[in-house]
Amino acid sequence: MTTGEPRVPVPAEVLQARQALGLTQAEAAALLGVDRVTWARYEAGGRAMSAVEWKYFKHVAGVERIPFRAAVAG
Repeated sequence: MTTGEPRVPVPAEVLQARQALGLTQAEAAALLGVDRVTWARYEAGGRAMSAVEWKYFKHVAGVERIPFRAAVAG
């Protein structure tokens, strides 16, 4: 688990995270609540994933836990 402020991922991190989890773009997009095209843009660098989206994706994918206090604080 990491601490500190969320950071914006680079496209290669988004791609590597999805592949490491064994997810398709559509599956990863569904976890985040975006469409597959948006996810593909995150991976290709056509659109930046926000730091909050990145932290949320890692949480719902089971990679990182969000402490309750941080979740409530926003």
